[in-house]
Amino acid sequence: MQFPIGPEYFVAKAVRLTGVSTGTMEDTQRALEYVSSEKVKPVVLERNLEHIPECLNALERGDVQGRFVVTFG
Repeated sequence: MQFPIGPEYFVAKAVRLTGVSTGTMEDTQRALEYVSSEKVKPVVLERNLEHIPECLNALERGDVQGRFVVTFG
């Protein structure tokens, strides 16, 4: 399988690609096509640096859907 972008993109943007050992290559190809169609929207919760304790508490309780992104400034 080839990706339309090179590894330097992953490094520059700090992108992490995680795989699993289930499904077929066809399943993987269909999943990648679905993601590239932009029908999958990531859930990103931006929070200021001073809100980190609240974020950690929410993570511990399991009350978070998506990813926290800490903003500075």
